[in-house]
This record gives sequence, C-alpha cells and structure tokens, in this order.
Amino acid sequence: MFRVLNFAARTPSGVPVSDPFAEVRVLKMWTRVGVYTIIILFGAVDYYLIGLDFWQTMYVRFASLAVATGAIEIIFRQSLKLRKRSAYPARVLVDSGAAATVSTAGDVLAETLTGLLNVRAIAVTLGRPAEATYLTLRGWPEGVKQPLIECLNAQALVCYESQEAVVLPATTGMIEEGICESREVVALVPIVAFDQTLGVVIAAGDEHQQDLRDAELLRGVGNAFGVALDSLRQREEIQAKEERLRAVVTAAPVAIFLLDASGVFTLLEGRALERLSIQPGEIVGRSVYEVMPQSANVEEPFTRALEGETVRTVVELGETSLEVELGPLRDADGRVTTVIGVATDVTERKRAEDMIRHLAFHDSLTGLANRELFERTLTEALAEAKEHGHPLAVLFVDLDGFKQVNDTYGHSEGDALLKAVARRLNELIREGDFVARIGGDEFLVLLPAMKDQAEAVAVSDRLLVGLNADWQANGRTFRLGASIGVALYPQDGEDGSELMRSADKAMYAAKSRGKGCYATAAH
Repeated sequence: MFRVLNFAARTPSGVPVSDPFAEVRVLKMWTRVGVYTIIILFGAVDYYLIGLDFWQTMYVRFASLAVATGAIEIIFRQSLKLRKRSAYPARVLVDSGAAATVSTAGDVLAETLTGLLNVRAIAVTLGRPAEATYLTLRGWPEGVKQPLIECLNAQALVCYESQEAVVLPATTGMIEEGICESREVVALVPIVAFDQTLGVVIAAGDEHQQDLRDAELLRGVGNAFGVALDSLRQREEIQAKEERLRAVVTAAPVAIFLLDASGVFTLLEGRALERLSIQPGEIVGRSVYEVMPQSANVEEPFTRALEGETVRTVVELGETSLEVELGPLRDADGRVTTVIGVATDVTERKRAEDMIRHLAFHDSLTGLANRELFERTLTEALAEAKEHGHPLAVLFVDLDGFKQVNDTYGHSEGDALLKAVARRLNELIREGDFVARIGGDEFLVLLPAMKDQAEAVAVSDRLLVGLNADWQANGRTFRLGASIGVALYPQDGEDGSELMRSADKAMYAAKSRGKGCYATAAH
C-alpha cells in the first residue's frame, strides 16, 4: 500500500509535480498517533478505576490497538482510493500533455501507467478495435500485435462503444497467445475526449493489483489521456497549418505585414523583402510614413483601410513593383485597430506585361512603333490639332535600293540595314516627332503641332540628306536613298486613314519623279 504513495516528483519531461498523497500520509500518521495515545492513556482508567489486573489491562490495550489499526487502514485505504481517482488522471494529463507529439504521447502514457499501476505490458491503440493502429506497444513482443486485436476484439469493441473500462481475468486462450500470464488480469481502458472515443488502452498486470481492477480509476485515466491526445492533435494541426502558411510566405514572392492604428509596423516577413534587401528587424517598430518614400503614396490607401475599406494599390520602390492589398482588423467593439497587408512582388509580371505590350505596339526587328501604335498616336495628335487649330503632317518614307540589297545579300544583311535606318531616323526627327515602321522598307513619320507647311518640307529635306548615303552593315557598304510622300492636315485629309493614304500616293509620286526626293499630296 505504501509503495504507491511514492509519487514521482517530476514528469518525464522534467516538470515538477507535487505529491498528491502527502496529506493522506501525514493525516494517517497523526491519526495513528492520536488514537494510539488515547488507547494507552485509557489503560490507567481500566487498571485503577475499573479494577482490571495488569494482564487484563494489557490484553484490552493490545486488542484496542489492533481494532484501531484495522479501522484506520480501512478508512484511509478508501481515502487513498478516492485520492488516486483524481491524482492518477491528473498525472496522466500532465505527463501526456507535455509530450512533444502524438506519436510520443503513447510512450509517455505507457511509462506513467507502468509506474502508477505496476502493469507488466501495455498497448495504446487508436481507432475502432478491428481497424486499430498501434501508437505504443510495451512489454509484449511484436508478434502479439495481431493476436491481441483478434483475441480481445469483442471485449475491446464493447469498451470502445460503451466508453467503460473492462477488466478481464486470464483465460486459456489469452495465456496461449502470450497476452497475459495465469495470475494476471487484462484491463481495457477507453481513450475518450469530449464524448468521442479515440481508441483503447490494453494493459496486463498482477491480478492482486487493486488499482488495475478499479473501473472508475481506469476510466478517469482514459479520459485524461484522451483530452491530452486531442490537445496534442490540435496543436500539431495548428503547427502544420502555421508551417504551411510560413512555407507559402517564404516561397511565394509576397510579404505579409501588420500596421497599428498609427501606421507603425508590428509584423513584417516574406520573400518579397529579399528583392528590396530589407530585414524585418530594420522595419518593425518604425512608421510606414518613415519607411516608404513620399513617391509611394501610401497615406491615402492606409487611411482608407483604417476607415474599414479593403484597398488594392501598386507601390513602386525603385525597380521593384509591389501589388499591395490592405484590409482592416477589428477589435471586439468593431473598431479598426490594425491593418493587415499582403504585398506581392509583381516586378517580373509587370516586366512581362510591359514586354507583351511593347511587342503588341512595336516592330520586333527595329523596336520602332508599329502601324497600330502609329494610328493611335495619329488619332490623338489629330484631336489636339483640331482643338488648337494647328496643322500636322504625315511623311511616308520608302527606301530606294533596299530590295536589291535584300535579294543580293540575303535577309540577314537586310535586317541589319533596317536596324541602322531605324536608328538614323530617330536621330533625324525633331523632339516630339514620332516614327514607325509599317512593314518591309516602309516607314511613317508624324510631325505634330507644326506652325506651317515649311516645317514638313524642312524635315523631309533633312531625312533625304540623312538617308541618301553610304551604309555600313555587317562589314559591307551599301548605297541607299529614300522617297518621301508628304500629307498635310487639314488640306490633304481630316482623319488618320485619309492622311496615310494621301502620304502613300505622294510617295509614289516622288518615286515616279526619279526617286531620292519628296512630293506633297497637293502636287
């Protein structure tokens, strides 16, 4: 009886635990001292007042001591039993709850119950008995796993479904299968967490071990382990979700941050910080207005988020583009106290979009604008010319001699020559003018906001001089020229299509005059 009172002072994880039986032990000792003292003192009464002789007095004293001792043992045995029903489950809850994982919790339970109940062998199973998986097997060889389930399946199912502990005496079949020995019992303990049965604990121990026969005690132990196991499961699920979230934050080009109501960073992490060469420790505790440049324009989106609005915006920080979404977090009173933000690094996406946009509106060989972009630009320039009443001109430039180069030396030489011509055109036009390649060796030049027709003539002369020259491409020298058609707004056309057709006709007119010159649509 006194062996079980030696309660371990620490859990397997090293957590100190007070001895729950100390009060019972002390109370029992002082009860004995008090009762024995009274019995001995009453010996004088028997001897002097009642008149018993010495031997009669000693007999009464020893008989009284024996009866008192038996009564004290019975009373405190019951007290100890009741104390165990609360202390053992509490110890199981503390020990198992301190386990690192669900898988190690079974080993911790086996160790704890081996010390508390003096069991020889123990198995912790999860799930319904027929499909149960072993969490822990101690004291039995591996070969007993299958017989253990098959032999005890019916009783384990009753234990699982009723949520009541079952104590089985040794049977011939159990002894032959190696489940227990002849003087042992097998206890089946349901693992229960909040009315849900998680599994069954199977333990074999001495049949004289009263604790192993106390169904109420065993049920409390099973409930305590069930609560600990459920808590560990939830903790592992939370940790797994946190790890997945952290993995996403770490792997994805995003940054997650929290701002308090005054705009101070309280959290900042994510891979998007790498491009900015920012360490979270450098930012947390500082104001967003201090960290972000004024050009980022963060005040207006942050203010709207504090007012309860979900805001999306794009912030440019140097060469990095961040797509930022801000959302309000409210307290119990509904007030916005924190703004949560997710910043996604869209630099590469923006570059890809810019590249696609550039390819859609530019010539892939020369990098000049294509026909579509030229037409859009011409439409905008015409609207401005109509509004302010000033003329503009469209020049249609066609290279003379290019077809011969292409046919003689191949497309490689021709492409190199076209690139050189495109660079020369950009050098020859005025600031504000616009040049495009519309195919082959044909180019369009837009002269917006002119003062008079003379400007178109001057630019045409400059282009002819600059293009009628010897050209170097891939180590070869070529002689090229140009024919230019000039169409003026408004006399040669009032919309873009009409002006481009007029310029095209004027270009053919220049070629019919002998090439190397310009012609206007009006002449």
